Amino acid sequence: MHILAETSQYALLAMGVVSIATPWAFSAYGKWRRLQRMQRAIKHRMLAEFDAGTGALDDLKQTILRQLDESEARTARALMQVEEIGRTLRATSIAVISLDAQQRILRLNPAAARFLATDEAHACGRLLQEIVREPALNAFVDEALAVSAPASGQLALRAHEGTHGGMTVAASSEPLELLDGRSGIVLSLVDITRARRLEAMRSEFAANVSHELRTPITTIRGFVDTLGQLGRTDLDRSERYLAIVQRNVARLSAIVEDILTLSLLEDPTRPQVLERKRVAVAGLLQECADNLAHDAELRKVHLVIDGDREACAVVNPSLAIQAITNLLSNAIRHAKEHSTVTLRVIVSEDECAIEVIDCGEGIPSRHLERIFERFYRVDKSRHRETGGTGLGLAIVKHIAQVHGGRVEAQSQVGEGSCFRIWFPAQFPTNQRDLNEI
Repeated sequence: MHILAETSQYALLAMGVVSIATPWAFSAYGKWRRLQRMQRAIKHRMLAEFDAGTGALDDLKQTILRQLDESEARTARALMQVEEIGRTLRATSIAVISLDAQQRILRLNPAAARFLATDEAHACGRLLQEIVREPALNAFVDEALAVSAPASGQLALRAHEGTHGGMTVAASSEPLELLDGRSGIVLSLVDITRARRLEAMRSEFAANVSHELRTPITTIRGFVDTLGQLGRTDLDRSERYLAIVQRNVARLSAIVEDILTLSLLEDPTRPQVLERKRVAVAGLLQECADNLAHDAELRKVHLVIDGDREACAVVNPSLAIQAITNLLSNAIRHAKEHSTVTLRVIVSEDECAIEVIDCGEGIPSRHLERIFERFYRVDKSRHRETGGTGLGLAIVKHIAQVHGGRVEAQSQVGEGSCFRIWFPAQFPTNQRDLNEI
């Protein structure tokens, strides 16, 4: 009986424990199941639709949702920044190329694709040396990868088809750390060929101006000093020296006037504000011929106007006359005595060409490409004797350009030369006479 009583007590205790533990077990199991469902909801990005109930589990859900929202916002901002950088790189004229340590192309922008004469799909994944064979560029990349530090320099690249005299490039590189732990560089290339050529032209122009001005100034100074010493004792010599001084002063004035004209023609706003009219070309040619008739007579040169007398061109009359006068004056100076200089008009649908043809000594072919450069002379001594400033043909070229035209020279040594200038024959559809400067 005692044993049965004791057993009953243990049974009652066990039943009490079970009655207490069972609700807790079911509650814990329910929470575990909800956590499992929450985990699946997070995995499938459906947490917002998950019912967490109340209490700590709901607090956890709200915390996770806030963190997810913040993470998505940061990701969106990062993607926008990446897209902006990508658009900037695609729009820039600077060639940008990313390379790994083996010089394999990882990425490049459109400017780089044009520079390498390739396309992104073809270039990515290939070695730089496979795409472009430039010793100077390859050596720069080798050095940049070796030092693992920012590098910069100017590279002289070889001449390619469609280029003259090669290309000068400003190159720079920055180290690149890739996400997989590899290293590389970001290479940027800027074509500075035109800037270097302009610098060379400015330097050459300054040197030429100094040289051209020095000669008449030295002459004037020497003869003025001599005149001061002569006084009134030798009037014949004084008159000869004064005539020399006068000629050199006139030359100085002509050079200065031509430089000022070139400066005005090179103003980038001038083509937009240039007054233009549709005028008969024959009238322009006749005016130029009349202005230079005396010079032609002194040189024993006959002037002839030929071609379409009804032809018209859209020009600024004063500039057109200046250009034609420069060409005609040049032809008269270099024509042989008792020869003919011809002014001819050729008309096409959109353009009107004026040719100035002489029967002079002609120009060697090696000079024709540079004949319109400032102060460029085929025969320096002869040019000074005939009174040229060395700027006349350069002015002709710039007058043609501000009208949207062009110039050309053809010549045969011993047979003469033909200079041709094109002007528009019609107004552009969106343009009529503009206000004068």
